[in-house]
Amino acid sequence: MSRRTVATTSPLLRGPRALIENVLDMSDFGDMTCLEPACGAGHMARPLEGYFGEVVPSDAFDYGYGQVRDFLKSPYRPCSADWVVTNPPFRLAEQFVLEALRVARIGVAILARTVFLESVGRYRHIFRDTPPTTV
Repeated sequence: MSRRTVATTSPLLRGPRALIENVLDMSDFGDMTCLEPACGAGHMARPLEGYFGEVVPSDAFDYGYGQVRDFLKSPYRPCSADWVVTNPPFRLAEQFVLEALRVARIGVAILARTVFLESVGRYRHIFRDTPPTTV
């Protein structure tokens, strides 16, 4: 099965719920696992629970939801989750995508500003080999 990368940047998105309704609702995730490594207070992780069999929320800081674990400093095993779905801090988004591609077995969905798609460096590091399937 080929891996999917979903770059979600639509200005129509109203937040995490809209990401799920507009992008993730297109697929059947059944009993798949989902890692949400920048969960904050759980605004995206909670709705993901309605789509995935298991959601593992974490964040580098304690926002009162999920485990405290820095996605970039405490790496997960390769291919340890079916999907990684997150809204990372923009300044760390490239590192989050690269790590997510290593961790996810099936796909990665990132909520980011459209400018994320415009970098020559990100093209070389990410999009040349794993282009988005949905923007």
